[in-house]
Amino acid sequence: MSESGLGDAPAPLLEIESMIQNGVEVFMPVGAVDMSTIGEFEHRLRPACSRPNARVVVDCAGLTYLNSSSLGLFYKFFNVCRNQAGAFALCGVSSKILEIIKLLGLDKVLLIYGTREEAVDHVQRGNQK
Repeated sequence: MSESGLGDAPAPLLEIESMIQNGVEVFMPVGAVDMSTIGEFEHRLRPACSRPNARVVVDCAGLTYLNSSSLGLFYKFFNVCRNQAGAFALCGVSSKILEIIKLLGLDKVLLIYGTREEAVDHVQRGNQK
């Protein structure tokens, strides 16, 4: 138990690290994106995606859950980047999440790569579908 007598604080449901890799802003969320965390998720990604010529990759390897609204955000940010002459891609997507993306037909729109290096390389060059 902590000094306050309240015990340890629970771990956050979602942590989002970011870094610049070869001129591309890479986000690495860890945890679940659900109704309680989607606002934070959107708040972190929106500024990066809204800049002209934005180059953004979301590395999904640490995600344990995505709700349908978060998939909608991926589609929205893909379009925002594209409309600003930028690029947006996903990588490290689990087979379970990829299956849902395919069921929704988003695999035909979103850029999805197996590795972060591959995604950064393509986004750095501005590749879009």
